Amino acid sequence: EDELKLRDSALNATTAHFLIADIRQPGWPMVYANRAIATDHGYEPQDLLGKGADFLCPPEPSLAAHKEMHQGMLQGKVVRGNLISRRKDGSTFWAGVTMAPIRDEDGRVTHYLGMGSDITARLEEQERARQLQTQLTAEMQERERMAIELRLAQKLESVGRLAAGIAHEINTPIQYVGDSVAFAQSAQEELGQLLAACLAAIDRIAAGELPADVMA
Repeated sequence: EDELKLRDSALNATTAHFLIADIRQPGWPMVYANRAIATDHGYEPQDLLGKGADFLCPPEPSLAAHKEMHQGMLQGKVVRGNLISRRKDGSTFWAGVTMAPIRDEDGRVTHYLGMGSDITARLEEQERARQLQTQLTAEMQERERMAIELRLAQKLESVGRLAAGIAHEINTPIQYVGDSVAFAQSAQEELGQLLAACLAAIDRIAAGELPADVMA
């Protein structure tokens, strides 16, 4: 009796959740609940006795984890999971739960010991850290994209300067040749005009059409 009182005092002094469920009875009712699990759910410990663990952690909000843990318990395994737990006022929180089998002297599982705690703050912190990591990754990817675009722009600018230089080097001799051709064409036209005038004068002289003083 003294040992049981000491056990109860120790379990009631901790902030961790403890319960014992009798799996030999229908609904696996709780036969023990420490003060922490009762208080965190808004009850007194005696309010929980005789009720199944589903009273505190209804299956629907976290059905997949609940089914997985229940299947493991049917096989007598130690199971762990994160379940949504419901308080007396209807509010909820995340509970990290471990269920360990208690066996009799013949090795048969007669009870399950439930241990847990409110892990809502920890999960929220993990979610904030995940979101921050996602944000940092996105920012790093955006900076990398901008760096790539900047390098590409610099390369295009270099190509543009090179093309401009090449065009200048090509245009200069082309312009020189063009100016020379234009000068030659102009000179040819003037020479043609002068030659035509000379030939006309020679024809007039031969025909005696020019005055004598001009001929002299």
